[in-house]
Amino acid sequence: MFEEGEKYMMRFALLGMATAIAVASPAQAEWKQYRDDSLGIYSYFPSEPVKTTGTYKAQLAKAAPSIILTAIDGDVTFKVEVVDFEKRAAEGANLMMEALNRDAGARGNTFTVTDFPLWDKGANAVYGTAVIIDKNDKDKTHIVEQVVFNKGKLYLISASVPGASPNRNSPGLARFIDSSQFYLKGYGIDFDTGHDYPLGDDDPLNRDNRPAAPDYVRPPGLVSGPLENVQ
Repeated sequence: MFEEGEKYMMRFALLGMATAIAVASPAQAEWKQYRDDSLGIYSYFPSEPVKTTGTYKAQLAKAAPSIILTAIDGDVTFKVEVVDFEKRAAEGANLMMEALNRDAGARGNTFTVTDFPLWDKGANAVYGTAVIIDKNDKDKTHIVEQVVFNKGKLYLISASVPGASPNRNSPGLARFIDSSQFYLKGYGIDFDTGHDYPLGDDDPLNRDNRPAAPDYVRPPGLVSGPLENVQ
């Protein structure tokens, strides 16, 4: 079994390996973290995302309101879609699996489950499922995605690119996926050590104070803990 810090590091590395990082990011963008308190998540985008509203549709979900954050860098689309299922929170497991099936399971698609990412610990734990999808559409779209259901919200965190594009191997895809965070009370990632831990918690049994692994390299630009709100 992995220790929590090792599990986080494995999560951080898996998508990078799976997308076979080989070339530079699609543009020399200035990546920044953006936070919206109403969404319960903040993510790292190559440019300020455009915030729109939409309607998420699926057979079980029917139609549900969603908020979408989108940034485009070259031919790569970075997106966080947050669907409001506050009144159907008890159906979260099925709604999450339906979303995975909708995005990955269509006829002709191929997909690989790469990880079951974990944010935080104990009562504040947030689990998700990470997949790599190659769609059977006209662009043979290549997608890396994390799907999470937490506190009445469905989160679809994805980076997509045409399959023939050299940017399908861009480190920006894994960078975007692995840097999204849920800013729960007492939660945070210490990017100086690579371990996740509850912020402001002095309980030594519930805080990861271990030093960084010898081969750990701090991701450039990422900020530990909550940021100023960006709407």
